[in-house]
Amino acid sequence: MIFKGGKIARGRHLYLAYDTEGCESWQIAVVARKRDYPKAFMRNRVKRRLREVVRLAQESYAPFRGVVVAKKGLIELPWEELVKEWRKVCVSAGVVSKAEELPPPSLGARLMIALVKFYRACISPLLPRCCRFTPASR
Repeated sequence: MIFKGGKIARGRHLYLAYDTEGCESWQIAVVARKRDYPKAFMRNRVKRRLREVVRLAQESYAPFRGVVVAKKGLIELPWEELVKEWRKVCVSAGVVSKAEELPPPSLGARLMIALVKFYRACISPLLPRCCRFTPASR
């Protein structure tokens, strides 16, 4: 119903198909297509990241129903760029006001992110593989 009668706001790595008629609150579904992300873990990661971006801005949404569809290449997109693109798509769709911005991460959050990145880049490669799950290097 949303794809047939609704509107579409497009971004470079995602698009939002939405409808604002008859809505009392916001509802969003997140989709990562199998042809763009052939492995299940890739689709799950993309959907987790998109759900988190949606959750962070939930206070500023107007009532609407929508489907967020991830395009190919979103999995490599850095977090800050993903947040900016989601804001841009929401503003162009008119479901969030331009004036409201997401707060930057706190000092503690930035410190933890820096520690995890340091561990992944410097310490983890030096350790022997002891598990079938190996950390991704970035």
